[in-house]
Amino acid sequence: MPSMFLVFSHVMTHEQKSEAHVRFCCSSFVEMPSDISSLWSNVPPGLENIMDYAGPILQWLETCSQPGDYCLIEGDFGMTYIVVQWAQLNGRIPVYSSTERVFETHTAGDGAIVNTHRFRHVRFRHYRTYG
Repeated sequence: MPSMFLVFSHVMTHEQKSEAHVRFCCSSFVEMPSDISSLWSNVPPGLENIMDYAGPILQWLETCSQPGDYCLIEGDFGMTYIVVQWAQLNGRIPVYSSTERVFETHTAGDGAIVNTHRFRHVRFRHYRTYG
């Protein structure tokens, strides 16, 4: 049974785990080690080229995952693009979570405006190539 490698900065929800288990038959969910997670969550915006920066993340996936495993990939657009391409070229299955977003705004007692975003998992989608 395949595993799902969690390449994102959030906590996986019960709904996500349930769908991954039922739809993709994932038997385990593998979180990034703390040093890799820190890299993923803090891509320096001033870097012109992030290919070298992506190296440890790709090395972790190369070492710990195997062809046929799923990779839930969400984050910095450029880094996501790099990791999705790597996954596609190396037999991993890259997916992302499609969510329903609810936005609410209200005025607090002190007059401050408070914006709230709520996200609810709807389904996984496969990253696809054009053409």
